Amino acid sequence: MSTGGAFVLLAGLIGVAVVVLGLMSLLFARVTGWRALARQFPARTAFEGPFVFVNGVILGAWGWNAPPLWAGTDEVGIRLRPVAPFVLAFRPVHLPWAAIRGVERREYLFFSSLELRYGEAAGARIGFASSRLVTAIERRLGDGAIVDSLRAAKNGGD
Repeated sequence: MSTGGAFVLLAGLIGVAVVVLGLMSLLFARVTGWRALARQFPARTAFEGPFVFVNGVILGAWGWNAPPLWAGTDEVGIRLRPVAPFVLAFRPVHLPWAAIRGVERREYLFFSSLELRYGEAAGARIGFASSRLVTAIERRLGDGAIVDSLRAAKNGGD
């Protein structure tokens, strides 16, 4: 095979791989529930402030893994932005504190996670295993008003 033919073949294989990765990302965004999450809580402003790289986000009742992403907290909620190239299929999310309906710390064999339930759907949950992000979320949840509203919702509005 000539050098030109090898180059065309390599370029074609790379092109096919990019298309397959893109289609798989779109499918996973739908299957994992990320697409519904991003539609319900889209990030409308640019990400600012301190963020951590997170590779352990679990979505939904079935425990799907989200792609690697950048995450952080602010006074409004939790910001999640998948890394490139996943950001093309997995849109950025800004989950407001007001949408959180419950918080539970879960212990596993080798790690612990903080699971948040949001919205009204039964499988609407997201879990974080990154200790730095969990600490930031717990710090924000400990600010009082958020914890009080979660307790009131759990106790039937008392």
